[in-house]
Amino acid sequence: MIDVSPEHIERIIEGAWHPDTVEFYNFENEFYRLDFSKEEDARYAINKWLSIDKWHSIESMLQHKEDLRYCITKKKYPLSNVDLNNLDGDATHVQKPNISNEYWDSWDGWDSWDKNFFNFLLILWDEWFHESFIPANLSQYRERIDREFVEFPHMPELWGKPKYKVGA
Repeated sequence: MIDVSPEHIERIIEGAWHPDTVEFYNFENEFYRLDFSKEEDARYAINKWLSIDKWHSIESMLQHKEDLRYCITKKKYPLSNVDLNNLDGDATHVQKPNISNEYWDSWDGWDSWDKNFFNFLLILWDEWFHESFIPANLSQYRERIDREFVEFPHMPELWGKPKYKVGA
């Protein structure tokens, strides 16, 4: 089984793009001018503020890779207090990825925001891991919720006894 937490991805995104962070580091004009429904702007933002030049360890990189794979495949939203400008914009250019499951089979009924958001996550995948996305076999994944795992994905020596989300 593969243990994951969508919060690992959420914490990276929120750490860089929370409104307080954007204001504190004085890049709100540049950030809020971007159109996240456009691939060029999404890639620019990822490379400028979410780029991970060096993972803490191979294990940390693999953990985040599986976290993001799980989020994309299961249609999880690892975004809480961050507003990605214009995700509700035109999504006619966004093609459905080769993912077939109960979450993705209703693609044609998704609104523009959902299509653009998951396209953004697939762009994030490409920028971080430089490989084609392969969907998760969800029967092999468990969502962990214990504090040590959620807060310290790069430090397995701190993880305690696993606690899992029921029905995840």
